[in-house]
Amino acid sequence: MRNHHSLYKSTVGFTLMELMFVMVIFAILTSMVLPSIEYRRVRLAIHEQSESLSAFLKVAKFNAIVRKVPVQLCSRPLESEGCGSVSDWANGWNLYFQANNIQNVLLQTYEVQHVRTIVTTVAPPTNRVNYEANGFASTIQVNFCSTIPHLNTKHARAVQLSSSGDVFILKGNEVPCL
Repeated sequence: MRNHHSLYKSTVGFTLMELMFVMVIFAILTSMVLPSIEYRRVRLAIHEQSESLSAFLKVAKFNAIVRKVPVQLCSRPLESEGCGSVSDWANGWNLYFQANNIQNVLLQTYEVQHVRTIVTTVAPPTNRVNYEANGFASTIQVNFCSTIPHLNTKHARAVQLSSSGDVFILKGNEVPCL
């Protein structure tokens, strides 16, 4: 900051060079911070979605045993109820139980807040998990991977469901990301 004093005029302010220098420093710092914010957002989304699916699977097993009726957890189509396609797991999931041996009743739903950099894959390809009244279920593995490859080695997650209804979470290198 320059301060010019003379007998006739006084000027206080920044020179153009000083302002440009500050702008360059700001641009460099911003370019270093923005990618780390995006990586953190993706990591948190993967964690939140895998934990939510794990919790829903446990709630489904609990409801099947307590209500003594079949329970179904299925992929959520965009903006509707029912079961979506195999690829709709990225939208969230719906939890249904069978009432009066006829009608499926929506118990709970989870809507994924879309994160473009998360890929969800299911093995074997299916759009639903069926729980019997005793808590046993069809097996499934849902992988939550990032489109940013170096994040997958540490932060990818997979939710596995065994036929006995037990839920396991795999992390990092254990997850088969494409």
